[in-house]
Amino acid sequence: MKKTKQKKQKEKEKKQEIYKNISYLVDISLHKIRVSIPSHVQVTTRTRKYYAFELKISNGTEEWTLFRRYSQFFELNKELKINYPYHDFALPPKKFIGNKKANFVSQRRELLQEFIQNIIATPGLEKDATLSLFLSPFYLPPYQSLKNPTFKGFIYKMAKRNRFNWKKRWTIIQYDQLYLYNSENDILPTKQVSLHQVSIKWKEGNKSFKLNFSTNFLNDENLEKKNKVLSLRTNTKEETVSFLQILKSTMKKSKKRNTLSIRITSPIISETNQNENIISDSEEKEL
Repeated sequence: MKKTKQKKQKEKEKKQEIYKNISYLVDISLHKIRVSIPSHVQVTTRTRKYYAFELKISNGTEEWTLFRRYSQFFELNKELKINYPYHDFALPPKKFIGNKKANFVSQRRELLQEFIQNIIATPGLEKDATLSLFLSPFYLPPYQSLKNPTFKGFIYKMAKRNRFNWKKRWTIIQYDQLYLYNSENDILPTKQVSLHQVSIKWKEGNKSFKLNFSTNFLNDENLEKKNKVLSLRTNTKEETVSFLQILKSTMKKSKKRNTLSIRITSPIISETNQNENIISDSEEKEL
C-alpha cells in the first residue's frame, strides 16, 4: 500500500528532529551550497580495504571537507527515493568485481560528483534532513577537520559481546557529538554518538562506564528506534570521573541546552570538590 502524503510528511518531520542536532550549526541551504569531489583515497584497516571519496563543500561563508564511501552515497539515494520516487538522481550502479581498480574508481568519482550535483539542482530538497545530514561537517567528519575539540585523547571501547577485549580508540568530543577513531589519522570515525538524551551508567570504583542511547533507522520505509549500549573505559578511575565531567560541561554549552542523566549504581559516591555531594543508592544526578 502506498503511503499517504500525510504519512510521508510525518516521516520527514521525524527525520528533521533526529538530524537537527548534528547539522544546526551550519547553513546547508541548497541555493548556497557548492559541492565537488576532487579526489579519492584508499583506506586500509586490519580486515579490509576500501575507497573513500573526498567532498569539498562550501556554503558561501564556510568551507569544509568530508569523506564518504560509496555505500553512504547508496544509502542517501535510497532514502531520497522514498520521498522523491519520481526523481532519478543517476547514482552509479554497484559493482562487486573489479571495484577497486584505479580506472573504475576514478570513473566512479566523476559519476558520484554528477549524482550529488543532480541532487543539489533538484527543487524541493532545500530542507531535506537526509541530505543535510550527509553534507553536515559534524556527521562522520575526518579528525583533522575538528578544530579546538572539548576533549581529545585515547579511550578504550569494549568489543562486541566480549568484556575482556578492549580496543583503543582516539576519541573526540566537539559540540554535542562524541567521535571514535581507530587512530589520529583516520578520515572516517568508526562510531559517532549524539550526546542529546544519552544516559551514562557508572558504578563507583570502576574505570568503565556505559553509554545508553538510541539510533533511528528505516525498516520497510518506516522510521524505527533501536536502543544501543556503548561500553567505554579509561586507564584510571580519576580519568573516568574527569571524562564524565567533560560530558557535563559539553552539554551545558550545547545550544539545545539538553542535560545528561548519569545513573549512579554505587551505594555511595562523593565528588572531590569544595561542595561535596553524597549520592545515595539508585539516586540519579545530573552530571
